[in-house]
Amino acid sequence: MSDAVIIPQLESLAVPIAGLVRDPANARRHSKANIDAIKGSLSIFGQRKPIVVRRDGNVVIAGNGTLEAAEALGWE
Repeated sequence: MSDAVIIPQLESLAVPIAGLVRDPANARRHSKANIDAIKGSLSIFGQRKPIVVRRDGNVVIAGNGTLEAAEALGWE
């Protein structure tokens, strides 16, 4: 695993990325440049806000770009 940094306030909410499912109905699509910017932010500042996940099915309903960037960084 890479050096993922999650602020202390979010640590109790952390779950493995492998169990999350991207929402196929997500209307927002991120360009490579946007994902690169999110990766840069995560690398510098760590994860400062949660990815919102529906309990039923572990579907990501907010934070699909953050999830994609975290995966690209090798976060688990």
